Amino acid sequence: MKWFRLLNALSAVWAIVWVNVIVLSLTETRYSRRKTLTIGSVVLLFVMLLTLLTYGAYGSQIGGQLSPLSRTLPLLVFYFFISKYRDARAIFTYFFVECITHEIIALTYVLNTYLTPETYYINFFGRLVLYPLVFWLFWRKVREPLQYVLRGTVRGWGAFAALTAMYYVTQYLMLHYPTSITDRPAELPELFLFMLLTPLTFWRLFDALLHQQELHESREREQFLDIQTAALERRIEQTELADKRLAVQRHDQRHRIQTLRTMLERGETDEALAYVDASAEALAETKPRRWCDNTVLDAMFAAYFGMAEAEGIRIEASLDVPEKLDVSAAELSTVFANALENAIHAVRPLPEGRRVIHCECIRRPQLMFSVSNPYEGEVRFDDKGLPVASEKGHGFGTASIAAYCEKHGAFCDYAAENGWFTLRMVQP
Repeated sequence: MKWFRLLNALSAVWAIVWVNVIVLSLTETRYSRRKTLTIGSVVLLFVMLLTLLTYGAYGSQIGGQLSPLSRTLPLLVFYFFISKYRDARAIFTYFFVECITHEIIALTYVLNTYLTPETYYINFFGRLVLYPLVFWLFWRKVREPLQYVLRGTVRGWGAFAALTAMYYVTQYLMLHYPTSITDRPAELPELFLFMLLTPLTFWRLFDALLHQQELHESREREQFLDIQTAALERRIEQTELADKRLAVQRHDQRHRIQTLRTMLERGETDEALAYVDASAEALAETKPRRWCDNTVLDAMFAAYFGMAEAEGIRIEASLDVPEKLDVSAAELSTVFANALENAIHAVRPLPEGRRVIHCECIRRPQLMFSVSNPYEGEVRFDDKGLPVASEKGHGFGTASIAAYCEKHGAFCDYAAENGWFTLRMVQP
């Protein structure tokens, strides 16, 4: 009898180990792998010991009823602590795994009670096989798309986390209260229907999240295409203007050479040198201005700086952007474009003398970017330090910048001091 109870306790420990392995495989942590595994091993050992003591002292039925305190709560706190996303996304991920793996516990427990009572063979050997199989499915089919959605979608996770938590609580109550499900055989069909409903619901939920993220990225791509189109049109205008100026310069070149020849023949050296300098300056004006070395960002800057200057906004820019970047230039250009668009919108109503935008970027020690502009009125910030839009229909640019920083681990800071609003971003 003690041997059978040991098998049951070992099956519970086996379940804990694999729940940890699965959640850890899906979680992007804030710490190094070594530190995560060290802390995780200590927490896992504590939870395993607590579970064994609970099962040994009270038996499998009471041990199962106490599992939220002995297992779920400690592991939830641990994964919330180590997760890169210390918000509802960490809670969603944990309960998502718990709900699916909890069905293995329910299935093996019910089958064991009716097919091999008092032996716990199905409990042990069923979980021995099923948990690695579920881990394999999560690793092959769930891990990459889930992390993709977690990185890209910032909002709406509170409701999703609450949904998975409620599913877990419902499973737990159906199994253990008011008595064990095996003492209520009439309710077994309801339990199995709910067990079928759970993965189907999560599959649809996961599919909706994936679709939402793809739609968000599609809109970002459309926005970037608009930026590219505007930048290309601006560059075409600049090139056409430069060609016209160059044609005029070529036409006048014969006259300049003749004038210069006459000056030299007369010995008017100083006048000739001054004439050459003036001709060189006129020729330099035919060259389109290049803002930075990166082609994509240069086109974006040309487009938005051109928009600002067309509205009488002075641009003061110093942009040391490398030709090659560690991140996508397309994605980074949307950050700059949103920041400049917000700045243009802020200074547009100001008096002419105050309509100016300062833009600075350095490449060392890290790529750092700042946009500053004067403003009037009050700037409010939310609890995350993000500016709150004062007008309906605005604020999407700030949300897009926050999503980029979340995805690429960039740091973004906003400040409003002495009548100047400043956005600073550091890209590791």
